[in-house]
Amino acid sequence: MAKRLEEALSKAKQVTNGLPISVFDDDLLSELSRKTDIENQLLSCIKDGAFELNYMPLVNARTSQIESIECLIRCPVLRDVGVGPDEFIPIAEQANVIIEIDKWVLDNTLFELAKMTKECGYTGCVSINVSALELYNDSFIEHLCSVCSSHSVEYYRVILEITETSYVKSTQETITMISSLRDLGFKISVDDFGTGFTSINQLLHYPVDELKIDKTFVDLILLQGDEKKMLKSIIALGHSCGAKVVGEGVETQLQNEYLNSLGCDYLQGYYISKPLTYVGFCNFYNKLNSNSRHENVTELITRSDN
Repeated sequence: MAKRLEEALSKAKQVTNGLPISVFDDDLLSELSRKTDIENQLLSCIKDGAFELNYMPLVNARTSQIESIECLIRCPVLRDVGVGPDEFIPIAEQANVIIEIDKWVLDNTLFELAKMTKECGYTGCVSINVSALELYNDSFIEHLCSVCSSHSVEYYRVILEITETSYVKSTQETITMISSLRDLGFKISVDDFGTGFTSINQLLHYPVDELKIDKTFVDLILLQGDEKKMLKSIIALGHSCGAKVVGEGVETQLQNEYLNSLGCDYLQGYYISKPLTYVGFCNFYNKLNSNSRHENVTELITRSDN
């Protein structure tokens, strides 16, 4: 309760812009109560391991073959009441339980990656979203290596995604962490690229392996003018820094073709595939890779995870 009262006071100060009047209304009370409920539900789910994993394929823009997948965490209990990862992940970070969730995701993702290799011949990489807090966690590298070893997963098959905002705020401590991970063979991807204004100097001195263009820029493909120039510049920046570039949120054939023409290395989005269960992904992977004519992926997806 004390933590929520402090949060309420902080919120009230923001609303009143520093004026000596604070209002604690029903809307704020409802918001804080919702956060508390979500936090309690997360604690229960962590204890029971009541999460699920979905996988979003990334295809090579030139060959249309799946070369990587992004792991997405789902919480069925919270999903049933309209709460998704965009809402419960920040709450997990504020409640200092995100590290436990990250551990669950790492262990289960790498377990299923090993199964994919044996059961459906998948030899590509997996991207795992990592909280910025892990960059300050001294035991993170040791734990990651241990999990890889227990599931016989090579380091180079693991891509760790951090948001661009986290990358921009990197300190010498976190830069050392990122460098150590890359030296071991893990890959680093910067998610939501284009929203955090990463400096060219930072990318040149502290390079990453992959940049994922934020969906908002992909949406601009449908517009005309300077918006498209910005997209071209972002892709050129990524390549000049030696990183592969991923176009996220590809939903139409036009976006797919345009990003390909600009030199995007990988494409991801509902045009390629919606998020898939383990079984759904294996079916989709086998069908796509067995089709020498590269059948339209949207036709495959409608049949792969129903």
